[in-house]
Amino acid sequence: MTDDDTERPIEAAVKIADIKPIDRNSASIERIQEHFKEAFDKAPAFLKDPSILHRIKVEYLDKEIIGEDTNKLVLFTIMATSLTHTPLGALVTGESSAGKSHLANKCSGHFGNVVDYTRMTTASADRSGANFTNKILYIGELHGAEQAQGTLRVLISEGKLKLLTTTRDEETVKLTVEAIETKGTPCFISTTTNVKPDEELLNRLFIISTDLSDAQTRRIIEFEARKYMEFDDLATEYVPERSIWNNLCYAQKYTSDTYRIPYADLIAKIFPITSLKARRDFKKLLALIGASTLIHAFQRPVVFRRSDKSRWYILSLPIDLYIALRIADKSLKQTLLSMEDRIIKTLSLFKSDYDLKMTNSMVGEALNLSESRARQILNALTNAGYLIKDESKKVHIYSLRHGERKELIATKDLSGFFSSWGEKELKSYLTGFDLISLQGDSLPFPKAVIDPLTGDSRTSIGMLQDLVGIKEQEAREAEEAAKIPLASPPSSDSIPLTPQ
Repeated sequence: MTDDDTERPIEAAVKIADIKPIDRNSASIERIQEHFKEAFDKAPAFLKDPSILHRIKVEYLDKEIIGEDTNKLVLFTIMATSLTHTPLGALVTGESSAGKSHLANKCSGHFGNVVDYTRMTTASADRSGANFTNKILYIGELHGAEQAQGTLRVLISEGKLKLLTTTRDEETVKLTVEAIETKGTPCFISTTTNVKPDEELLNRLFIISTDLSDAQTRRIIEFEARKYMEFDDLATEYVPERSIWNNLCYAQKYTSDTYRIPYADLIAKIFPITSLKARRDFKKLLALIGASTLIHAFQRPVVFRRSDKSRWYILSLPIDLYIALRIADKSLKQTLLSMEDRIIKTLSLFKSDYDLKMTNSMVGEALNLSESRARQILNALTNAGYLIKDESKKVHIYSLRHGERKELIATKDLSGFFSSWGEKELKSYLTGFDLISLQGDSLPFPKAVIDPLTGDSRTSIGMLQDLVGIKEQEAREAEEAAKIPLASPPSSDSIPLTPQ
């Protein structure tokens, strides 16, 4: 990497508006608010559109990636966390020819901060001396980074590597001691066909499983067929624009890369705890909410503490939780269980009938897998303690472990969440932490949200229906029952939202 490569990548991308910078520490609160208003007024309309994620899907991702609706949105959003202070990572899994690399390549093509390699040696990360702050580190195939997984785990978790090594001077031929530091937590992306990758690395990443269904295969071949029939743009390769990247960089530059989630304590109460891993997985969900907050930065409250005008924060709203759960529901389930989709489907097959006994070939036939792949999955479930393997006969027989009756993930009650935290609680949060809003008294607090998958407008009732899967009448009853706040907000005494 050159010195230029190690700089924060947003500066070169922000060419949308020429806004004179100000010294936040010496400027008055009124001048800071005026400066933010100028940035807001000059911001592209795209950043102010509540359907921004749906537009990213329809106008950009759908042109390159057929199907995979939730996968491409959650992977794009995970890559967007590279512009926040809490970058995430993802491992895209699936069979050979399942479109793993295609999905990752097309999503990453919209970002201007990608550092990509096909392979990493054991010492390469230690010796790179690079700065991965605000960068996406994309390794095409996880197998190519097997030797470096130990150092990658440290880099992802700690955000730095320090190597003390010796080098030989070419002129004097003497050995000298050199300290090499690699800085910054990258947004790490890779792909694999392995049904059970390295557990320690997996704990640090989201799991995204490609769609292996016959219906998805049909969609792909029909799309390819149209390329050979038509004479329009379908016949030429789509070249991704960097307009999304420029917009996101503008949002980060003129708002913040740091967010706060005022209702995080409420999420903690409904987050499923299945193991110690929940401590790390909970932060993954919060970071995904943060990515939605950044993408919608000009539609969210932007604040600073009265005692420190230099640091700005974007405040997440409950609709950011809805967006995160809406696009990442399947991936979150896999992440919480440390199981990719093929393993979950196999376990669900056994849980459909607790007395079921099956062989490799029976599972392969039921789930459209090869016998060898089915054997790998069954052995992984056996080693994890979910199944019992009867080896008394030539053909091994698998069954659910006796007494294993738990659901994969208990459905947590979101009823009332979206109606119990509103503008009143937001203002209480601001006064409780002595925060100044850059938008003054005009705090943005949308009453509805645009479903990123369908583009439909969803109220709190619709959000409940989408996430919990309950009927409209049940959603209304749940909303009525939630008039009592779930938690006491900070005290809202006499501190004004704007300076007097």
